[in-house]
Amino acid sequence: MRYLVVLFSLVSSFAFGQAITYIQNPLATSLSQSLVGPFSDSASRDKVNLYPERQTTPLLENRGDVRFSFMLQNNNKAPLVFIIPGTGGSSEARSAHFIAEKLFALGYHTVTIDNPFSWNFAVAGSRTGLPGYLPNDAEDLHKVLKLVSTTLKSKQGISPSSFSLVGFSLGGLVSLFLEQTNVDFQFKKVLIVNPPLDLLYAANKLDSLYLEGSKLSRAHKEYVFNRVLEIGQPLLNNPKAVQDQAFMQKTFDRLNLTQQEMAYLIGNSFRDGLRDLIFASQQVHDLGILKAKATEYHRNDRYNEAKNFSFVDYLNFFVYPNIKMKNGILQEVDGVNHNSSMYQFADLIKSNKNIYLIHSADDFILKPGDTEWLQNTFGDRALILPYGGHCGAMSFQAFLKQLKAVFELGTN
Repeated sequence: MRYLVVLFSLVSSFAFGQAITYIQNPLATSLSQSLVGPFSDSASRDKVNLYPERQTTPLLENRGDVRFSFMLQNNNKAPLVFIIPGTGGSSEARSAHFIAEKLFALGYHTVTIDNPFSWNFAVAGSRTGLPGYLPNDAEDLHKVLKLVSTTLKSKQGISPSSFSLVGFSLGGLVSLFLEQTNVDFQFKKVLIVNPPLDLLYAANKLDSLYLEGSKLSRAHKEYVFNRVLEIGQPLLNNPKAVQDQAFMQKTFDRLNLTQQEMAYLIGNSFRDGLRDLIFASQQVHDLGILKAKATEYHRNDRYNEAKNFSFVDYLNFFVYPNIKMKNGILQEVDGVNHNSSMYQFADLIKSNKNIYLIHSADDFILKPGDTEWLQNTFGDRALILPYGGHCGAMSFQAFLKQLKAVFELGTN
């Protein structure tokens, strides 16, 4: 999805609060999220293995390791922060490395890890190979974090003085499940960024963006693709260019993207990630839902079939029936959705003063009343920006100031 990264590089890094048109468009700011990345790649990489048998998953051979990236302080006892990206995100997510770079500069060891709702985690970290039910996903992620921590201690000789969490989008919601059963790490700080409150509602919103964008003709989609490449390609190798606000606004104006074109770029990117997850999950344990067969040299038909399933389809046809079968759950979809949503954590959030929030009031995954719920539940531990879309405020000065305020060493 290199073309999408190019577009993201066009619409990020404007300072919060200026009267710049793109900031007030939640789709435009949402698109900026995947541009935000570190100024240099100084992270190291490693991997852990929970299920050796997954190394022989058909067509995904030798993909059975959970990979992670890390940066370590010279002080082996420095505190450590785990960073969990959003839906479909891997340990290589640029925005996760951006956060890691900022926290490393504050004196932390940092570790970026796959989101449980990603194709690689489905193969390497999920017990069922079918992520999507967050209570189970959090248990799987907890096992991964324990193994990663043990690996770093044994191989790198670190002994962190404390552990903390940063999660954004779905990674933020999963972080609350990890905090709820916080027995091994006793997280000192938990920062959640743009989490969905109602998982099924958020899934419907992502599906609606894809459906809106799918109305464009194939030729029109190719035009958008080529235009983004033509105008944005030079910025990929010049990350400092995004600091020139006037230049960036001029570039975004040249793109002149419509709402429908932006919906296409966002929705299609999320749907591609879902397609990859469905394909991978069905290679681990084939439920017989996908009918097209795949071989080493002929996979497109099965990929294309997987892409026909929406996020809501995936939950209804793949995840929820499997949960009912494995756990004997007889409740309706709404009840299962409640178990994967955020409202249940109200008491935990109010009582735990170490849980913080950064969100955007114009995030399209929020439904009416959610902003008020967040403010009332988190109180002064919430920073809710008026603009930013979905995870598009990471380069805003207000975001960076709050990140530093939460994690600056020596603060409570």
